[in-house]
Amino acid sequence: HVEAASVQEEACGALSCLAAYDNDAGVNVVEEELGFASIIAAMKRHPRNETVQENAVLALVRLSASAETAMLLKSRNVRLLLEHAKRSFPTQCSENVTYLFML
Repeated sequence: HVEAASVQEEACGALSCLAAYDNDAGVNVVEEELGFASIIAAMKRHPRNETVQENAVLALVRLSASAETAMLLKSRNVRLLLEHAKRSFPTQCSENVTYLFML
């Protein structure tokens, strides 16, 4: 269902919720299930979908507490995706993307 934007909206939202737990359990679940790669794939496949981008960026913010994820966020390809989300959906993504760029 990677091509279905509505499925990806919900998937990114669910990963974001899992990562929001105050303990490491939520982050570990997402990381173990290749959540980061899934989030990036959704952003790539649905660049014009506001909800996919918004949910994906929020999930990345919540995952950024992990040192591993923070390192992955520095890759050029990921930064380009984040820049696109910020430019395309400034109201929904700008603040969170700016935060991610400061890491």
